[in-house]
Amino acid sequence: MKKLTEKQQIELQYHKDYSLFVINFLSKNNGQKSDFIFSDMKKVLIKCFKEKNLKALKIISRDIKEWTKCLSRQEEDELNLILESKFNTTQFLSSQEKIQEIVKKKVIENDDEFSIIIEFLNDIENHKKQIDIDFLNQMLFKYEK
Repeated sequence: MKKLTEKQQIELQYHKDYSLFVINFLSKNNGQKSDFIFSDMKKVLIKCFKEKNLKALKIISRDIKEWTKCLSRQEEDELNLILESKFNTTQFLSSQEKIQEIVKKKVIENDDEFSIIIEFLNDIENHKKQIDIDFLNQMLFKYEK
């Protein structure tokens, strides 16, 4: 089994708890039509946690956040409130807000921010928004160097 630092163990626990919470929220709001998917994802989460596979848990967490894009505005607001109180996090910002934060800093600081911008640029609908696409591409290029 992998040896993790204390910080990594805390992060591992956070991603497991956070992801399980969001899966349960989605399951509750989605009814029985997707229960098997949520059930399987929970099993994968628990397995990754037991194997101390932090990288896989981060990827799963990101995917689960992606699933939340199908929520109504009311459900999204409800989830945000609960996440803020339960996990003391404001991480669950809309992609538009995250992009604005990155643009404000004028630099991509990590792989997550890089992924957010790539995802944003790959969605053709976003090209209609008031964000400088050329500037985002320049930041991506600088980050890759």
